[in-house]
Amino acid sequence: MVNLIQMGLPAGRAFKIMEFVRKGKPSKDPGTWKEFAEEMRKYNVPEWYIESCRKIKYMFPKAHATAYVTSAFRIAWFKVHHPIWYYCAYLSIRRDQFDVNSMCRGEDAIRDKIDEIDAKGNQASNKEIDTRDTLCICLEMVARGFYFKNIDIEKSDAKKFVITEDQKGLIIPFRALDGLGENVAYSIVKAREASAAEGAPALFCECDFCKYARAVGGR
Repeated sequence: MVNLIQMGLPAGRAFKIMEFVRKGKPSKDPGTWKEFAEEMRKYNVPEWYIESCRKIKYMFPKAHATAYVTSAFRIAWFKVHHPIWYYCAYLSIRRDQFDVNSMCRGEDAIRDKIDEIDAKGNQASNKEIDTRDTLCICLEMVARGFYFKNIDIEKSDAKKFVITEDQKGLIIPFRALDGLGENVAYSIVKAREASAAEGAPALFCECDFCKYARAVGGR
């Protein structure tokens, strides 16, 4: 669009041509393209430029590209300056498969689990491959001096990781338990909150949690 404006075309017309070309419409609507091509020739737009526009099938919008780059800079800033916030958000939103056992045991255990999955090669299941991707992020996190705290009956969220009070660790959510779905996880948290509202002396003990998970999950 900017090129066409620099060549003399009105801004509004240049925008229409740009959108038409960007979406690959010259080959789909040759009649309209012929009109646009003739208009460009009136402003002495080179033939090679017109022919190039005709062959374009799709062009990513510059505004979208700018938005993605801006977002990437923001993410990078948090990863460098507030890493625990970054890992908390990433693991809560972007990852679904976890290995709680290795995550809680630290760097060596995570490395061992990754190696175990890698050793399976093409025999590794999709779930194991997804778990490996998660563990790579977990490995990066613990290598930077942070840690994972096992599921806490009183503090774990259903879906999201929770930052510990010392700002150095993440409390693993209920959904990270293998075989425990989000609906069951939310039900557990709801029951815990109801118990607290009733003024129960203790929220949940571990045996209560296991019994409730089995009951709701049909196990």
